[in-house]
Amino acid sequence: MGAAKAIPDWPTTFGGIAPPSEPGAFVEYLHRVGAVVVGLLVLALAAIGLLWFRSRPWLLVPPLLALVLLAVVSAIGALVVLGSVSPVIAAVDLASALMVLALMVTAALAARFFLRNPDGTAHLAFRDSFSRLALGSGIALYVVLFSGLSVGIPAPGNCLGLPLWGGYPFTAGGEEWLRTAHLLLSGATSALVVSLVVTAWIKRRTERRELLLANGAGALFVTSLAAGELAAAGGFPWSLLAIRVCATVLLWAVFTALVVREGLKATR
Repeated sequence: MGAAKAIPDWPTTFGGIAPPSEPGAFVEYLHRVGAVVVGLLVLALAAIGLLWFRSRPWLLVPPLLALVLLAVVSAIGALVVLGSVSPVIAAVDLASALMVLALMVTAALAARFFLRNPDGTAHLAFRDSFSRLALGSGIALYVVLFSGLSVGIPAPGNCLGLPLWGGYPFTAGGEEWLRTAHLLLSGATSALVVSLVVTAWIKRRTERRELLLANGAGALFVTSLAAGELAAAGGFPWSLLAIRVCATVLLWAVFTALVVREGLKATR
């Protein structure tokens, strides 16, 4: 939302480490502090995996991959502050950050699986129509979320690419067909999410957690879209943009949890 350029240097903050007083710079400062905290936590998880869980790839590999992706995110973040990046690189940045979240959710669910099944062997298998629908919807959502940046959609707060139908998606510049493709993919993803919720009530009615995750994903999807449209209609106030971003991040986490839980069912 423009805060990245509020601090002109990296990794320091105006040559030091003290928090700045200017609101935009403070937002960027909080972002950097959060990134450091996340990085340390992932590093700790990777170290624990290497020390005690080498025989459990589901507990070892996700944090190691997340460390690599965090390095990519940090490097791109530095480029954003110190210079500029293309829409494609910005999309890679967002895709990497989303994958870090997915990997951490996967590791958490795998840890829960092994806690309940100490001698179990975990692998993902999507053997019925609902689990495959969840997987397909999750893949489509992932592509939609980061691809908005790569096609250069210029709406403020569109860093997570659920499109703003009222946020002037069709602008001059020769990339209209890419934006149209993104909108069509988003529409298809919306249909998949609706189908997922309906199917959950049919096939997962007695499975409380799966039904809750599917309904939560549907509610968060609607919240993200509604907040984006209201923000576009009202001049993009920070409050609605914040709701949009938070809802979208939670949506991705919930979708990841649903897909992983469905995949791990075959090993229970």
